[in-house]
Amino acid sequence: MTEDPPPDDRELVLGVLLETIGATATPWIPIPFVDDWFLSRFLERITRKVLARNAATVPENTPQLHDAIVAGYTSEGSSSLAVFAIVSLGRFLVRKLAVVLDVKKSHDLFGESIAYALALDVAARKRLVHPLTARLLGRAIFRAVQGTGKGLVQSIARASQGVFASKKDAGDASRRERFAASIAGDLAKARAELAAAVEREMKAPAPEA
Repeated sequence: MTEDPPPDDRELVLGVLLETIGATATPWIPIPFVDDWFLSRFLERITRKVLARNAATVPENTPQLHDAIVAGYTSEGSSSLAVFAIVSLGRFLVRKLAVVLDVKKSHDLFGESIAYALALDVAARKRLVHPLTARLLGRAIFRAVQGTGKGLVQSIARASQGVFASKKDAGDASRRERFAASIAGDLAKARAELAAAVEREMKAPAPEA
């Protein structure tokens, strides 16, 4: 099934940008597992917004559907989250190193959150969002983002460092517009690759842990 001509990806970025900025703060929460809980809440808000903008191709848009997709996504990344939990415990022992790791994790989460939104947008437009396979879709999106979308995550992270270098006025509309415009080309290039990757991963989901 072919995908319709994609909309301006700047609209997608601007729609979820506040949530992605919020996600970058979660590595700085000093309580293990609480940071993951907040990250899941931000991902659920991103999911709701992306599915709402694809209402014509999503048969059901409910909190339960959002929960299932995000649960699949985070459970597929549980091994990496576990590693980060160890790092979180170590931040109290080696604070200087931990700060460096937290900064990197924050930038990575910014890029990953936008890549997640793009992959979900692609899946919705291809009519791959369904309550019965929502958790599998979340897992497929994680594998697609970690594989095909890894370069996209890094390019978004670099762009965010340039545009949002100063925390002051980070929510300014003109700054958000500049950032969205700066990565629009990267998103357009990654869209087709993520579409193929998500479809491939949906056909061959990873085995249950």
